[in-house]
Amino acid sequence: MPNGNALLFGSITALVLACGGSATDPGPGRRVSLALDRNNYSAGGDVSVMITNLTELSLAYPGDFCPVSLQRFDAGSWVTVSGPPSGCALFLGILLGKQSARLVYHLPAELRAGTYRLLLPAPWPERTQPTQADTPQATPEFTVDSKAFPT
Repeated sequence: MPNGNALLFGSITALVLACGGSATDPGPGRRVSLALDRNNYSAGGDVSVMITNLTELSLAYPGDFCPVSLQRFDAGSWVTVSGPPSGCALFLGILLGKQSARLVYHLPAELRAGTYRLLLPAPWPERTQPTQADTPQATPEFTVDSKAFPT
């Protein structure tokens, strides 16, 4: 006949494992979602990106999500039209589980009309190092028009 303490300990262990004693990493490209505040912008305006952590993990990211690249859809492929700034802040941000952060990207004033997207560095689990699988993530597409839209 099993010892009562052993049975209780086994039951508690099984409960902790079944309830997810630790958060799991869904892997690169599935940790965060990127959403825009709207679909149309004017050159020189601001694009607001909401970055939402879809996991229970705390995720690290380079300060201000730097480097951010702007790409235009041109002749069937994405072309970088505005690369990252010459320098990025040397600090890491932390995005807690299920929380969001907002990034505001200022569009260059000389942009021509077209379809664009932003590339942001992908966050990685805190207390680890980013890997080659942590490739930049693209925002949804948006248009830049010659019409004036509020910024």
